[in-house]
Amino acid sequence: MDEADLVRAIEGNAAELLMAMGAAGGGRQRDEGGVRWTIGGSPLDYHNAVVEAELDAGTADAVIAESLQLLKERELPGCWHVGPSMRPTDLGERLVKAGFSFGGSEPGMALDLAKLDSDGSAMPAGLVVERIGVDDLDTWAGTLAKGFGVPAARVSTSETFGDVLGAALRARGPFLIEFSI
Repeated sequence: MDEADLVRAIEGNAAELLMAMGAAGGGRQRDEGGVRWTIGGSPLDYHNAVVEAELDAGTADAVIAESLQLLKERELPGCWHVGPSMRPTDLGERLVKAGFSFGGSEPGMALDLAKLDSDGSAMPAGLVVERIGVDDLDTWAGTLAKGFGVPAARVSTSETFGDVLGAALRARGPFLIEFSI
């Protein structure tokens, strides 16, 4: 797997995650005409996203305008996850001209798992890959919430869930609630 393959794998993994999350949230999906997006499945801009674009200079501005119109109709924030494989090459400039702003770079990591020995001896020093367990969920949920800048709570009874849900609904913006049974 060369560097270009790794970049495509990172972009593809992020796109599939966002499309699946959008579908689970009831978002409108598009996967045609050289563009993939999910819009409407979340109140977070990161999740209302265009995740792939293979457009030409003649169609790019119309697709950008279409994505903006859909976001406005649903009164949602949104974004384009622009990666190295998106086209046209001036897509970032076109997005800024249409009213989007550069929100920063998104890190990506990849490792060709086929190159790892079954005993882990080829693992880079200090790297640990492990499945999290139930005892680790608080740390994972807290990290997720902090990463998206949203409050979070863990509840274990219906009464507590009702209280936390009521508070979340009164607050403006998203809220992460983990219900542990």
